Amino acid sequence: MSSLDMFGGGATTEAVNQGPLPDGVDGAVVTAVRSDIEVMKARANAIVVADQETFTAAASFAQACDERVKRVKARFRDVDEKTKKAKASTDAARSAVLSLIRELTDPFDAAKRIADQKAGDWRRLENKRLADEADAKRREAEAAAEKKRTDDARALLKEGKKEAAQAVIDTPLQVELVPTAQVEVPKGTVYKAKWEATCVDLGMLVKAIAQGVAPLDLVVFNAPRANELARAQKEGMNYAGVIAKDVGQAAHSGR
Repeated sequence: MSSLDMFGGGATTEAVNQGPLPDGVDGAVVTAVRSDIEVMKARANAIVVADQETFTAAASFAQACDERVKRVKARFRDVDEKTKKAKASTDAARSAVLSLIRELTDPFDAAKRIADQKAGDWRRLENKRLADEADAKRREAEAAAEKKRTDDARALLKEGKKEAAQAVIDTPLQVELVPTAQVEVPKGTVYKAKWEATCVDLGMLVKAIAQGVAPLDLVVFNAPRANELARAQKEGMNYAGVIAKDVGQAAHSGR
């Protein structure tokens, strides 16, 4: 099934007589394109993207709309050139040609935007689902690796091998990172990637930084919160890497 058939709306519609056509324009071609416009509008509105197959079909539909615009413009390019070169040509005559081209291409552009929007929305949601799925698997792998490391350390402690047990605890977790799957984009379709990161587990990030497997600049020192704790705890504040100090100034009463 082609992308043009998948979304239905295949019945043609009689084109409405919209007045005389510019000189040199094939009326049968215009009538056929106007009928196709009604079909494409119906199919664009019927698009439902729910899986890879319908995503591919929507992307192909958008490509078909784009190709149709190119073909229409190419067909009327000669008419436009002849109108510009004709001795009796007027601005009104050329304007009529350009207006007809817009009439016959704008609806295909609109249908393409509808298809692109629906395909793009599903692609973003599906890629997020795949990323969440990969993240869940990574968490499971990290939890399993953490449990194994703890079990190995405990076993060594039972044997009285404290140094070996500490070495196991100090060893960074080794978890194989599985590439995150992505929605397959059909050939000829271009999407501009825009990557961004979200911290889903601050504790795990801090642990990764402490183990040296994540850069320190991924976290920012929260000075307002630290100052709040310093005012509350004063000299009793005791956090690794943070100190509290009195930076007040003496106030002198006037004489």
